[in-house]
Order: sequence, then structure tokens, then C-alpha cells
Amino acid sequence: MRALLLPLLLHILSVNLVASLVRRQFHRDSTPWGFLCSVKGAYRLPSYHSIRYKHQDKDLGDPFSSLKTYLGVLKQEFCIAAHEEGAAVSPQNSLPERSAEDDTLAQLRRELRERHGTEFPLREHYIKGTGPGGQKVNKSANCVQLIQFSAALGTNVVVKCHMHRSLLDNRIEATRILLRKLDEAEEQQSRALRRLAEKEKRRILKLTPAEKARKKFEKQLRAEKKATRRRWKVDEDW
Repeated sequence: MRALLLPLLLHILSVNLVASLVRRQFHRDSTPWGFLCSVKGAYRLPSYHSIRYKHQDKDLGDPFSSLKTYLGVLKQEFCIAAHEEGAAVSPQNSLPERSAEDDTLAQLRRELRERHGTEFPLREHYIKGTGPGGQKVNKSANCVQLIQFSAALGTNVVVKCHMHRSLLDNRIEATRILLRKLDEAEEQQSRALRRLAEKEKRRILKLTPAEKARKKFEKQLRAEKKATRRRWKVDEDW
């Protein structure tokens, strides 16, 4: 029996050696051992000494019982190793993919930094909401509060949003409201500055002779109107 098992074991060890060499040369997805396990990328073959399972066959009369056991355990070990390696590179264990809402929030925050600068950082807090909704509202901090300093107003702009049940949706809506308020404040400031500039321009602008005559005539009319409203003083001796 030993004389029969020794050549078989030598053959198996040589197959393992060739498999290890092939594994180093070729990509793991293109190895010829993928049929042993359904996991994509399976290529690691265990050695005879790495068998985790004891021999269960007590019939020593079968000269191929040890070989059958080894081949069965070899396949089990190979599948376990492939599953472990497949789990390490599985998309489920990788970083979660960004959703469309995350991209929308990132774009809004980028617009906020581009329009209003980064001198005054944005402060964001999550607080408990109010109103109907039960424990979801009373015990969940899904109300978003944004605080941003406005150079146009000279004070902080505070925005609270609790329109949605989702925290991410509230963050997006609060950012939109904050952007709109900051843009309106800057627009009002620019309009006020334009009015002051136009007023100063009109003040220092020289009038034409026709405009001077019309202005003088308007002053005379206003003086005559006021004179008619004046009361005559009655002499006390009369």
C-alpha cells in the first residue's frame, strides 16, 4: 500500500508546485483552476500539509481512500480560500457608491464656496425637529441648521430645514435656501451701491442753462405757493 501511495503523493506535490508557478505568471482570473470553485478570481491551491479536516474513512483496506480524502479536502480548501479572497475584493465590502443626492449636495456646497468664498466657514448642526411625525421627529436629529456669515448683511444668516424626513434631503434643501438668501443679500447690497453712485454722479454733474432756468422757475412757483398760505398779521391797535 505504501508503495502505491508514494508515487501518487509525489505526483500531487509536483502538481502543486506547477500550480504555484502558473499562479505567479498568469493573472488570477485566467488561471485554469477556476472550474474548482464558482468564485471569480479563485486561484490559491492549498498544500497537502494545510488540510484542516481529519481523515474520516476508517477502511484502511482501500488503497485509494487517502487519495480520495485528499482530493475532496483539496477542493474544499480551494473554495474556502477563494471565498476569503473574493470577499476581500468584493464590491459589497468596498466603499459605498455615491448616490445622486450626495453628488447634488457636493455640487451645492461647491457653488457656495465659489460664490461666497471660504473666509467664513459654514457651520452645520443637526438638531431635533418639531411638529407632527411622532418619535421619528421627536427623537431623531434630522433637522438641519446652517449658519453662514454674510459680508453683505454684516451678520450671520441662519437657516433651518425640516421639510423632509431624510437628513440628506434636508441638508440639500437647507443649502439651497442658504444660497438663495446669500445671493439676495448681495444683490440688495449691489443695488444700494449703484443707487448711491448714481446719486453722487447726479450731484456733481453740471446743469445745462435750460435745466438751471427750469429749476429756478420751479423754485419761484414753490415760493409763491407758500406765500399764499401765509397768514396776515392783524395790528393790535386796529
